[in-house]
Formats: sequence, C-alpha cells, structure tokens
Amino acid sequence: HCPYVTKQKGDLSKHVLIHQKSLKVKTYDCSFCSYKAKRKSRLISHMLVHKDASEVTTYDCSFCSYKAKRKDCLTRHILIHKNASEMQALKSITYNCSFCSYQTKTGKGNLTTHMLIHKDASK
Repeated sequence: HCPYVTKQKGDLSKHVLIHQKSLKVKTYDCSFCSYKAKRKSRLISHMLVHKDASEVTTYDCSFCSYKAKRKDCLTRHILIHKNASEMQALKSITYNCSFCSYQTKTGKGNLTTHMLIHKDASK
C-alpha cells in the first residue's frame, strides 16, 4: 500500500506511473520531454505543447493576450480572471463599524478583528 495523497488527478496519474513501471505497464513516452501517458491519445494531445503556435489552432483568451493550444488549458486559464474580478469586486465593498467611524475595504475579516475593541460596548 502506498501512502501518497494528492487532490490533483493529474499528479496522481503521474505518481501511479512510478508503480506501473515495476508492473511493466505500457506507456507512451514523449520524445521531447519526460511526459509519459498510458493512452496514445493523451500523448498526441500532449505533443501540441511542443509545436509552435503558428502550427496549431489556438484558443485565445478574451480577457488578455494568453493563447492556448488546447481548449481545456484556456478554460483553466480563464479561472484566474474570474477569481481576479471577484476579488476586485470584494475590494470595492466598504465595511463600516457600527460603533465608531472605522471603515475598511480590505475585507470583512479586518472589520471583525476591529470589532473586538468594542466587545464590551455591544453588551
């Protein structure tokens, strides 16, 4: 039994290859890097990373100049913009203390910490 633990499916897949080598499981190896795949289709998909952008169809990010050679990579990339816009929206919120003139835009956690100075006033 192996104690390896991860939340990333891709990391687990790579780790499992360590054990499969001892079992002589067939892998498809990239001739340009150390990537290994159990399926030929995965190796073919991986090979796109080694091609020049002019040789393949690219998926363009509508928020920045990022270009991906695979649609799933663009989908993952777009999450950084979603998270950034959510963070920007949160930063535009002003949190006000109900006991004094204290205000913060850096997050509700700062207001919660500030409120500790008023804990006796709220009783």
